[in-house]
Amino acid sequence: MAIESTPARPHPERQLRDEGGEREFEIALSKLTRRVLNSSVEGIDDAIRRGLEQAMRMAGADQVGLHAFDPTGGRPPDHYTWNREYKPRDARHIRAFRWAAERVLKGEVLHIPDVSHLPADADAERTDLKARGILSLLGLPVRSGGRLVGYLAFECTATPRVWTEREIARLGVVAEIFSSALHRKRAEEALRQQIAGESRLGTIAMRLLACEADDLVPALRDSLRDLAEQVGADRVVATAGAESRTEEPRLRVEWRSDSGSFNEARRLPPDSNSPSFLAVPLLAGLPDRGAVLLESRRPGRFSSSEERALIRLAVELFAIALRRHWGEVDLRETQAQLTQAQKLESVGRLVGGVAHDFNNLLTVIGVNAKSLLAELPEGHCLRADAEDIGRAAEAATQLTRQLMSFSRRDEPVVPTEGVDSAIGSLEPMLRRLVREDISLVVDLGAGASAVRLEPGPLQQVLVNLIVNAGDAMPTGGVLVVRTAIEQVGDERARDLRVEPGEKLRLEVSDTGIGMEDQVRERAFEPFFTTKPPDKGTGLGLSIIDTIVRRAEGAVDVSSQPGLGTTFAVYLPLCELSPVRAASEEPVYPPAGAECLLVVEDEPAVRHLVCRILRRAGYRVLEAGDGKEALSVAARYPAEIHALVTDVVMPLMRGGELARQLRRQRPETRVLFLSGYPDEPESQESLRSHAFLAKPFSEQQLLSVLRGVLDATA
Repeated sequence: MAIESTPARPHPERQLRDEGGEREFEIALSKLTRRVLNSSVEGIDDAIRRGLEQAMRMAGADQVGLHAFDPTGGRPPDHYTWNREYKPRDARHIRAFRWAAERVLKGEVLHIPDVSHLPADADAERTDLKARGILSLLGLPVRSGGRLVGYLAFECTATPRVWTEREIARLGVVAEIFSSALHRKRAEEALRQQIAGESRLGTIAMRLLACEADDLVPALRDSLRDLAEQVGADRVVATAGAESRTEEPRLRVEWRSDSGSFNEARRLPPDSNSPSFLAVPLLAGLPDRGAVLLESRRPGRFSSSEERALIRLAVELFAIALRRHWGEVDLRETQAQLTQAQKLESVGRLVGGVAHDFNNLLTVIGVNAKSLLAELPEGHCLRADAEDIGRAAEAATQLTRQLMSFSRRDEPVVPTEGVDSAIGSLEPMLRRLVREDISLVVDLGAGASAVRLEPGPLQQVLVNLIVNAGDAMPTGGVLVVRTAIEQVGDERARDLRVEPGEKLRLEVSDTGIGMEDQVRERAFEPFFTTKPPDKGTGLGLSIIDTIVRRAEGAVDVSSQPGLGTTFAVYLPLCELSPVRAASEEPVYPPAGAECLLVVEDEPAVRHLVCRILRRAGYRVLEAGDGKEALSVAARYPAEIHALVTDVVMPLMRGGELARQLRRQRPETRVLFLSGYPDEPESQESLRSHAFLAKPFSEQQLLSVLRGVLDATA
């Protein structure tokens, strides 16, 4: 846009108005082209400045400026100036002057022969130009690829001048030469940046993918710094592992250019003074939410396709590294759980075998103790001894039941009583368990809610927790038993390894000595205890954990040294079973005359069972194992009414014996006896036949056997 003014005096030295001047301009233009476009990559800035000196003389100006900018604002502007005094001049960004900027950014020619004649709305331009001693100005747009990328300004400070249309057209060709130079320079810079970015991206990849899982966070911090330096970010935040926007992420790392250090990010939204902001989601198969957020104080950052591609690749590397890292962490946790499960399985097998043999002994001890009591009259000197034997056998039976918790696979139970009611009935006994210097507080808030635990295991869980709490308060304190209904969310359920939903929470807390972290982490390991050898076996908490896990629940413990301990048992709720009407159970006569085949590998138990049955009138055949039993049955010519057999025996299990014998004698009924009823091989047989657990009493044996025989009559 040309602004006419009073014609100024001609400038003879600088006018190009005849053919000789035309030829001279073409020669100068050729030199300018060679100088600017044929320069080396390293010397392109100097070539542009030298070219500006030549262009200044070609335009008949006193100074010239090439002001290049990125239309997207993605990079700072470049300024090149030249004048007759060979002194650099301060550059003025065109955006600082509204009137001139509107015209330059539209790609118009800005022709100002006399700055004094600028319009009133160009007061800022007039003031600035006069302050710098500029009398006339010619501004030409510089385009590249159809986009405005800068402007070329010729200024006269000695004498005003008017540029003709022909001169402006010629200088437009000069502007195109500088446009090509700028395009080449920026292409070279982009190529260098791409190469540097690829190199830095390779460094990031090597660092993240080669690091050990435990070193991932430091490697991620260094990689965030490299990414920030490459794309010009002032702040980078990486977050991952949040299932929702409101959930605290599992990992969060931040880098800031101003501090040069890494800090935990407390706030994800961009700062108010950060004009550029970019958020890239973390993908690569990660199940939870995550993102990398970049901020820059300069406007227009992260807008070029090259930068965005580099950022996306870097973020993809972050996600892959995190997935690998968390995969290794999950694998370690799974391996630890598997190791723990294998330990428990080994302990369960050992304990189950011991309990099986122990139950055989208890059967003999218990039955004989009751037989002695039945034979000894009141006041006999040996009666007290027989009673002590009987009580010891009962105590030993309770101990074996605790041991069997490691290997028992209980069938689901349908409770007939709520947890609060069950605990309420136990409260008098619980108060006897604690010392006088311990105050027991029972706060029941679960109402009639029920869980799939029989009264026995529930009592076992509660008693063990209370005994442990009492041991943790050697100088007394407060022990609280509390029940409540709690809604367990997805995150909490994942930590507890249970299904989310409503759970009954049974809590036992004390004000005792508490536990260190390393002790708390091992609290549920079998045989681990901090008590002296004569004070505990280390099985109590392991039994609790086993019972609760089989009820599809979980046990959580929180503790700090000197601040006490809280055990929280989470159990899924279930419906109560309708209460059955009271009715008299049929009483089976203990005597009989049928023929029975008794098979037991433990001689003491076999002799005891045979003695009880013969005393009750039965005809008894006996064998020490399955093969001997089949041989006895094959030789016996008459009917065998029932097989009474142990389940776990050498050579042949009780289940296999029953199948083979019934193929020969389908009329024979079966009663299984076992001190280890949950042996996997026996489950199918036990479900299809009658079963009596060891230890048992004489009355129990005779009653159950009579029921088996009469049910088939």
